[in-house]
Amino acid sequence: HVFWGRFCFGSLAGGPGMRLLCGLNAGLVAAQPGVLEQLLRENKHLKEELGAELARHNMLIQEGSTPEVAVPLPTGATASLSTRGSALRVRVTRNGESPIDTPMVAPKTADMPYKPVKTEFGAGIASDAGSLVVNDQGVLTVLTPDGRPVTRTADLGSTNTTAPLGYNTTVSLACFDLSSTKQAQLYGRGAGPTDDLKMTAEGRVIPRVANRATYVPYYYSTDGYGVLAVVEKAYNTSKGSLFPATYEGKGEAVQWCADGALDLYFMPAETLEEGTKEFYSLTGGAAVPPKYAFGFTASRWGWSNRSYIQDTLEHFRTGSFPIDAFIVDFEWYANTSDYDLPAGGYEWFHDFGWHNETFPDPVRQLVQYKEDYHVRFAGIRKPRYGNSDVLKFAKSKGWILPQGEPAGDAPGPPDQPPGYYAQGRQVNYSIPEARAWYAEHMAHYTTEGVDFWWNDEGETDFYTFHWWNV
Repeated sequence: HVFWGRFCFGSLAGGPGMRLLCGLNAGLVAAQPGVLEQLLRENKHLKEELGAELARHNMLIQEGSTPEVAVPLPTGATASLSTRGSALRVRVTRNGESPIDTPMVAPKTADMPYKPVKTEFGAGIASDAGSLVVNDQGVLTVLTPDGRPVTRTADLGSTNTTAPLGYNTTVSLACFDLSSTKQAQLYGRGAGPTDDLKMTAEGRVIPRVANRATYVPYYYSTDGYGVLAVVEKAYNTSKGSLFPATYEGKGEAVQWCADGALDLYFMPAETLEEGTKEFYSLTGGAAVPPKYAFGFTASRWGWSNRSYIQDTLEHFRTGSFPIDAFIVDFEWYANTSDYDLPAGGYEWFHDFGWHNETFPDPVRQLVQYKEDYHVRFAGIRKPRYGNSDVLKFAKSKGWILPQGEPAGDAPGPPDQPPGYYAQGRQVNYSIPEARAWYAEHMAHYTTEGVDFWWNDEGETDFYTFHWWNV
């Protein structure tokens, strides 16, 4: 959604075609991305004039739903430059690929206007957020709004260096370097049990979603910029879902390695605080939880019955222990866990009911717990079904993922491949109809007094938690 109406090119600005282009209503073009394409189709002379002027700056018109400035690379690939929200986007394309559709990028603001530029560092685009320029050798430079370089690549289209994705996969990644100062620190990678006390990245960061660990294809560098990398697909393994866009700080460079098409989103920012704000602006800010979510929550697997729940909450209050909410695992709705269920499930397993041992009178109980003990209630949910009829229906609709939940080195159930469990029962929440059906069958719980959910074991895909929660 580019403000093409702001483009004026020196001597051509006086021509009738360019007057038309410069006189366009920028807001109209931004709201209707197809306007530029329509103008170029209807006015051959205008297209020739615009194309000739861009060619003088070693740039091309990249037509599509969002116009981009395209700079040819020595390798035969193309650097397609534009903005997304207030971030600067560069896409390395070889066959005119469209931008990668990803839930990681969801800015709340309109795409920032930009203009073509030619600088001492190369040709590209400039906006209020900064600039992206590429020189004749294919070197991409990222500049701040005042023109200061913060990082640059070697030949952007080169794939001479490769690296394995890791975790026993056979995936090979193509690599390139972003320049760095030796003292630069990289923040924002995510964390797991082995490095949760370390704020900065050390060694290779492999983005993945696993039980107790989450790493992302992003960092903020104290050199003055943040960068998010997006590729088209993840690899689901017994060690978690791997996102093949890895990076590693190597002194005077940060080496990025990726599988297939790659979109990079750069966010020049002087400080970590500013960089974090830009990152959330690009990805879409998270909702702020209600106040009670910042208090103490008692969670366990093993609330045995109604009397046990009542007695436990009573002891919290009479003993003057803080508590704002309590969370119950399987036993709030099921009479057993679902770990040993076969791929076809069982008829007696209920996915959307209440367990009569813990919640024989759920509405009355939850009202009492709020009034007498001032606590909220949450039930733990898994991203899968266990009832045989529900599974037959979901499979007939194509809503079930082929893979199971990663189990690491655990052997898994007898009917499952090593390293997985619950295969054949995991819901593909990226399908809108699957989400809608699930939401419809969950709705009665909120009217009956459930305050929130603990969504658990959603490592079946890199985006399962995202789609499950929306």
